[in-house]
Amino acid sequence: MGLAALISILPSTLMAQRPQVVDELLIERWDRNSANRNFQFELTVDNDELSAMIAHAWVLNRMNHSDYTAASKACDELVANYTLLLDAWYCKAWLDMRKGNFDSGLLALQAYRKQLDAAGLDGVDRAVHLRRMGRLSGFVEGPGHANATPDIFQQTLDILLKDLDEAENELFTDQFHAAVDTYMAFVDTTEDTAQQAIADAMQQQQVDLANLQQESATLQAASASIEQSAEQVRNQVERELSELSKRLPPLDSAIFELNSRLNDLRLRLSILNRDLIFFQDLAFHEEDPILRQIHLNRAANVSIMMGQVQSQGFSLRGELNNVFAERDAVAAEIARTQSTGNQQLGQLNRQRVNVNKQQRRNEVVTTRTSKPPKLNPAELTSLKNRTRFIGTYDPFPIEALKQSVLEFFE
Repeated sequence: MGLAALISILPSTLMAQRPQVVDELLIERWDRNSANRNFQFELTVDNDELSAMIAHAWVLNRMNHSDYTAASKACDELVANYTLLLDAWYCKAWLDMRKGNFDSGLLALQAYRKQLDAAGLDGVDRAVHLRRMGRLSGFVEGPGHANATPDIFQQTLDILLKDLDEAENELFTDQFHAAVDTYMAFVDTTEDTAQQAIADAMQQQQVDLANLQQESATLQAASASIEQSAEQVRNQVERELSELSKRLPPLDSAIFELNSRLNDLRLRLSILNRDLIFFQDLAFHEEDPILRQIHLNRAANVSIMMGQVQSQGFSLRGELNNVFAERDAVAAEIARTQSTGNQQLGQLNRQRVNVNKQQRRNEVVTTRTSKPPKLNPAELTSLKNRTRFIGTYDPFPIEALKQSVLEFFE
């Protein structure tokens, strides 16, 4: 059944009853899977509260499945036909800013504030909306400042701050500055990371050049005292070094991969730790014993997952230590082979030829090593993406908004 048809058979006298489509959108079709993500139905929004709440449920369903294009389209239609739903204006502003449409998002914030005043809310309910406005405005001031029209932004701030009492002004500005501070912290972290990466690369470059210089000096000293080299010894040494060198890249790749997996686990652990704190905090402040137990159960599940992730981390670190030990053994064997070869070649007449070749190799490597070091952009790219992401500053309260829709019909 299409949404328009469903709405047409729901008289306003049944507002206290929850329509089946709401259960379908917020319960039956809520879990994240491919079938639910591709779920579609015809959306028609009329100028009444029941129609608006059902459309809002569809917006939340699409956002939960990361179908932001459909969510944005539905939200635009919702606020165009029904202007009184405050949460819908918040969704629109959030979605517009997520897409980078900052001017549209700012205009939505203006309408949001207008409807907030018209609703006549006070106390905690009004504070919730003012906090949202403060966070979204701070997001524009931070990563969105270059893409928002200054006049529209200033006009929006004037409207949002107009007629606020001292406590409300402080509440709004606290959230605004918290978002800006988060942005500045990310900017500082990005700059520090880039500078540290350059410093580490330059330090390693100096170590490599010092080693190459030392190797060059050794070869020059040897060439002065050697008349000839033994082809057989030289070939044997070169073969052994070549085989040993072939063993190093796979080990280096394994080290890089294990480190990447460890970093992923650390990030996962950080997210789980945040979730644990979140559910524990929900349980602490929840007066309803059933909901409190649900939050405690979720916290327990997260704790179990954290243990599993930590166990995986211990296992990976063990693998990493083994690879490092193997690489050190190969490196030590390379050093021993070079030392033994040099001793043997020092006793042979054709040692000079071998030393000269090593000198040329040393010059090539020194030239290559002397070039400006290149940085790995992965970490910086990740930081920049998080800096630009609206969820960093205002995590969308999808579960809270879902619950408010369900409670509307109870």
